[in-house]
Amino acid sequence: MMDKKVRFEFLIEPDLAARVNALAKEPGATKTDIIVKAIKVFLERGIESEFAAQTAMRFDRLSRELESVNRQLAVFQQGYEVAQSDRKRILRGGQLTYEILRRFVRLSLELSAHIPMPEGDAKAVFQERWGKLADQVNSQFTSDEPASTPTEERGKA
Repeated sequence: MMDKKVRFEFLIEPDLAARVNALAKEPGATKTDIIVKAIKVFLERGIESEFAAQTAMRFDRLSRELESVNRQLAVFQQGYEVAQSDRKRILRGGQLTYEILRRFVRLSLELSAHIPMPEGDAKAVFQERWGKLADQVNSQFTSDEPASTPTEERGKA
């Protein structure tokens, strides 16, 4: 009893036809057998499994990249939090410096309240010293260099 077979007629690309012809030249091989085996393998394996495998590889790669981005984001977040705490500490230090200066000026004014305002030569010396102080403060604010400490100032004198 002969198996019933259905005849298919189709067109294939020339380079694929050349490959099938080369395989069919081997003893015992026919073009029909080669094409039937190829179709069976394709149908058994299925295009879905090939697509699923490729998609799984892409998802794995994307997952690794996402994990890397998450790690980098965590590092940036930690750096940001450190910068914020540094900023708060610096602001607090500035507030403390301002409060100490405010209290010092007030104490100086209270202690010198009984001293009369300078006149004549003393007034000229006062204005000269006040001008130098103002110039020093102004140049310090306009420069990028850090303020000198009292120890450094004593070394210059």
